[in-house]
Amino acid sequence: MKNSRYPLPEAIAQTVRHPSTSLSGARRFYGSAGVVVYADERAGLANVASRVWLGPNVTRGLSTFLDMVTPGVGGLIMQPAGVQAPQLDVGPRTASSRLREMAEAKHQIPLGPRRATLCSVEDSADSAWEWTGLLSYDHEFRLKSGQYTTSRPMATFHVRPDSHPTRAHILVEIHYTEDLDRVRDWIAALLPSVERWSILPFALLDDRHEEVRAVVAAIGAGGEVTVANPQTQKLSAAPADQQLAEFVRHMREARYTTNIQGLDSLIERAETVDHAVLSAFDLYHWIGEGKNRAAVRIRLKQSGMDPLTLTWGAVREAYTAAGMQITDPVSLDVDGWDSLTTAAWDDDLKIAHLRLLWGRIIDSLQSASASAAA
Repeated sequence: MKNSRYPLPEAIAQTVRHPSTSLSGARRFYGSAGVVVYADERAGLANVASRVWLGPNVTRGLSTFLDMVTPGVGGLIMQPAGVQAPQLDVGPRTASSRLREMAEAKHQIPLGPRRATLCSVEDSADSAWEWTGLLSYDHEFRLKSGQYTTSRPMATFHVRPDSHPTRAHILVEIHYTEDLDRVRDWIAALLPSVERWSILPFALLDDRHEEVRAVVAAIGAGGEVTVANPQTQKLSAAPADQQLAEFVRHMREARYTTNIQGLDSLIERAETVDHAVLSAFDLYHWIGEGKNRAAVRIRLKQSGMDPLTLTWGAVREAYTAAGMQITDPVSLDVDGWDSLTTAAWDDDLKIAHLRLLWGRIIDSLQSASASAAA
């Protein structure tokens, strides 16, 4: 039974009990099967799981839910890899339109070892993006009992042209840790090798802290932005300065739990104490106006040379616990954040907001490139 693709109830219950399993995903799994579970705690949900038998077709979709991660977004860049072969003076004239042409040509055709298949391609409903695709792929999940189950989750991605026509930006909605890699692998398999395209992760590469400042400013869009809970990391493998304390010389990564503060203090700590770079931190910013004004927390992360990602954190509205609107100015510090009331946003609203922020980042970087070239 170790390799069975039909997990028994006790195997599911054992997995639900484990802290790494997505509890909200488990609830969605049973909801998709028409089972209403009232248990709020992990133990209660696992108890239900051990006593409920579901059909094979339903149970095989288990991996689509149990290892869901907090909603996030990450990016890819399509650009020429060196000197491209001569192109005909017909057909698509931008990288974005060429990618769409190839996507439509290979619609519903599995590609690669994960049988990644484009299920749909259409004009984007978001005016900031040109078109949207929906990709399914084989996703294997190992239960804590050792059993495996395979399903085919959907990864949504959005495409828009860069200011340079031979480049395109691809934004991937991340609900599973594999989503970004699966979309990247599919695009790489989709494009003809003779055209010499490269698909690169969107990452901060040069002066990390100056780029972090630019990204934070873009997200804040001129408004108040604060940060907390940083993570620092040494990127260089070169021998450490022997004048540094032994602990600092041998440190590779540090995580801090802090109150809300300004970005400069985090950068100062990373540079002067840890002799490292910021690799992750929580970022607080405002969105909306008047009654719709809300404070949002996201997690910005780039570990090593991995892609930059934005992960959802929380949202709070300017209302008291009694439902009265707060009309006095509120600062994004510890007291200000604690004075706000938690708001209920569904996953669609969360992803839409992260998509908005990613668009701001791209627009900011394109403006900076245009200014540098002028």
